[in-house]
Amino acid sequence: MLVVFVALGRADEPELNREQQARLRLANQVMAEADAHFRKGQYHDAVPLLLENLRIRREVLGPQHPETLASMNNVAVIHWQLGADPDMLRLAASLF
Repeated sequence: MLVVFVALGRADEPELNREQQARLRLANQVMAEADAHFRKGQYHDAVPLLLENLRIRREVLGPQHPETLASMNNVAVIHWQLGADPDMLRLAASLF
């Protein structure tokens, strides 16, 4: 079984400026809220939070950063949990 939510956001990475560090702290807060919904089985409530987390990480860290990729995985896993079609998930992943 996959570990769905991993707290990876290191807002203290030295190469990030203060604004980027603040945005990663926000991403961590959003992720914590998404995780709380996920643990309660409130998957639909977690989806927009996971997407926001992914958006922030992609903008701050880039699309190939391990934390961004982990966030993409979280979005895919929750959609799988909701019964999304695998072909739809592949299409969605290609948009990133």
